[in-house]
Amino acid sequence: MIRRTLLTMLALVGCCCLTGIAAEAKPATEDARLAVDLLFDEGTHPSLQAQAKMAWPVVLERVIPVAERGRFADSIEPFTLLLKAQPTNGGSHVVFHADRLWQAISQANKAYISEYPAFYLRLILNNASGQAMPQSQQELMQDALQYQNLIGIQILQASSAPFIGISIRWLDASSFQLSVQSQSKLEEFSETVSVATDPLVAMQQAVHNTLLRARDAYAVYPSAASMSDDIADVIADSYSAANISMLNIRWSGSLSDQVFLENKLRHDPRVLRLQPSLISRNEQVYALELKQADDQWLSSWFAAIGLRAERDAHGWLVQQP
Repeated sequence: MIRRTLLTMLALVGCCCLTGIAAEAKPATEDARLAVDLLFDEGTHPSLQAQAKMAWPVVLERVIPVAERGRFADSIEPFTLLLKAQPTNGGSHVVFHADRLWQAISQANKAYISEYPAFYLRLILNNASGQAMPQSQQELMQDALQYQNLIGIQILQASSAPFIGISIRWLDASSFQLSVQSQSKLEEFSETVSVATDPLVAMQQAVHNTLLRARDAYAVYPSAASMSDDIADVIADSYSAANISMLNIRWSGSLSDQVFLENKLRHDPRVLRLQPSLISRNEQVYALELKQADDQWLSSWFAAIGLRAERDAHGWLVQQP
């Protein structure tokens, strides 16, 4: 009996020792943004090169700022950055090597988001009478939680994470006021959003755009020390469509002035979309998508509000006269 007890104790000690060694050898937790679960067509098993290419666009969607998109996916061979591809039931779990990934993107002179952004998100939704809309508010939060994995952010319940508060107040049946408070790298802003689709879809899109802006505020740009002078050159190649113009606005306007300019330009009938890519106190960079290819009217449009707009190699440079 004593001998059996000793053998049992020795076996347990052996298990503990082995467990301790395994724990020490265990690699650091993988960055969830760099991991993609693939499903294959029945009866197929793509090569590792093919699996890397299948997973690559998903990873880029998570770690590359909106303004850096375009043909970027073709400028790097994803197989060279592959860390592992583990078979799963009907597919594989593909993971890219973080250090090699950041190095490759940096060598390509592109911006990237190496930090895994995490936020404590609070949503407040009120109708035109100021009454809360708890059901729609809950639906928006559930949608945001589903959206986080797609764009590579973490929405945490812990209030110790950087706070982002998104408040939506309906003004009438066709517009709402979007106000954003932030303790993260995202600068606070407020804007009026016109609604031409399903109200819930419009609110979801507003929350999506805000979360994208919050994530992209963590981007690391090449030559960060001189980013203010080179920012347009960093992002211009990502927009190849003929009707997209890059706006680099350098001025000392207040936050309310910035909001006024954004709203005025966004609601111009010639504008299809205005997407911020860099927002700071003295400089804002936007991708401006127009309904027509002609953008010459921008010069007189900015002149009417006291700013000088001139074409340069990257798009439009807007400054105070």
